[in-house]
Amino acid sequence: MKTINKLLCVCFLALAAMPTQAQNNDNNATPSDFTYGVYGGVGAAFPTGSVANNFKGSAVFQIGLTGAYQNFRLKTDVAYGQPSFKNRNIFASYDDNGFPAQDNSHADASLLLWSVQAGYRIYHGHRLSVTPNVGFVMSRYSWDVNNLEWSKDDNNEDQFRVTGVDKARFSHTSWIASIDFDIRLHTTITDKPFLGNGSKRFTSSIRITPFVAGLKHSKSVPSTRGCLVGATVSYLGLLQSLGF
Repeated sequence: MKTINKLLCVCFLALAAMPTQAQNNDNNATPSDFTYGVYGGVGAAFPTGSVANNFKGSAVFQIGLTGAYQNFRLKTDVAYGQPSFKNRNIFASYDDNGFPAQDNSHADASLLLWSVQAGYRIYHGHRLSVTPNVGFVMSRYSWDVNNLEWSKDDNNEDQFRVTGVDKARFSHTSWIASIDFDIRLHTTITDKPFLGNGSKRFTSSIRITPFVAGLKHSKSVPSTRGCLVGATVSYLGLLQSLGF
């Protein structure tokens, strides 16, 4: 019995010392120059300049796709938020008696951002990689506007009633710049990739992205311009084909 126990111990230690198939594959693999993946997370965006006279900052939710060839990067994402108002009468609409003829019907507007950006990775360490990006962004603020009609009540006090609701929006296409700080969490080998056949290296990371984008709203009274400044924190999953 003691001899069998010794043999079992030796076998166990030998197996424990052997690298796994995934480790062998990873060590012997030749990674492709192409990488692709998805990311999603949350952040915040704040308008600056005269745009901030109409809208406040807000939290944003983001989802995107990314692809890479060697150090070159391409990404596209959509972000959504609900900023509140600083100005209840953005179009400066008044009746003949000087009363506001319009009022925002909801407490919050909707902010939708869609961007396409290209970048180049300038640093790639064991845990951290850094990629500056530039591109274009389409932004849209949208909300409902109540049309108001004013009159006097029985006590000769001013009162209003809503005569209708209009849809309002500010849309603008402009530039955007950002920097991706990718902090690698884990790397593994998978035979069940999201797309394609064969083994893939899957890398999960946390992506921290500060950004700035141009804004201009010519329909506002007066017209406004500025920037949208913010940052997002996302989970990033990347796949890279392996050859052996």
